[in-house]
Amino acid sequence: DYIQRDYVDTVNTDGLLDGAITQMLSKLDPHSVYIPKENLQAVTENMQGKFVGIGVQFRMIKDSITVIQPIKGGPSIQAGIQAGDRILMANKDTLFGMSMNSGKVPSYLKGKPDTKVALQIYRKANDSLFTVEITRGNVNIKSVDLAYMITDSIGYIKLDRFARNTYSEFKTSLNSLLEKGMKNLVLDLRGNGGGFIDIANSIVD
Repeated sequence: DYIQRDYVDTVNTDGLLDGAITQMLSKLDPHSVYIPKENLQAVTENMQGKFVGIGVQFRMIKDSITVIQPIKGGPSIQAGIQAGDRILMANKDTLFGMSMNSGKVPSYLKGKPDTKVALQIYRKANDSLFTVEITRGNVNIKSVDLAYMITDSIGYIKLDRFARNTYSEFKTSLNSLLEKGMKNLVLDLRGNGGGFIDIANSIVD
């Protein structure tokens, strides 16, 4: 009885449940996925089209956070952060090293509006190390990647998601192309991760 009870106590029931749900959804259709609770906040922010933070797109290169680009209109671009900058520290927290998990990075960079975070930056372009203080704020995630005229009559719009702000962005781009004489439209959905069906319906309408 003791051995059995001890075994039951060590079973990861959350992990088993996540696995069971994932397997069930895989039998429905190739487009249904289960979002674990630890990923829900990131997905929600992505679909709402905004979040509070410093506003950078980044990736882990070797052992450090490398800025791919600061998001237009966000706090980082206003503070002078550039593509290629490496973020080494946020306040007193070290953000480099082989043990740094990229999934944990946002927890150091995001926060409440108008709070400050001091970032230690290494800029390879001029081999400089400096600290910049950034005030966190609202960062908007654009859904329209590209919108332009291919020819005098054919327009092109690329959508990367169907978030809450996608319809308004799409309509603005559509109207702009129509004013330029667009008669036909190429709507590029390659790599689109999906989103809200009512937003997709509005765009189709």
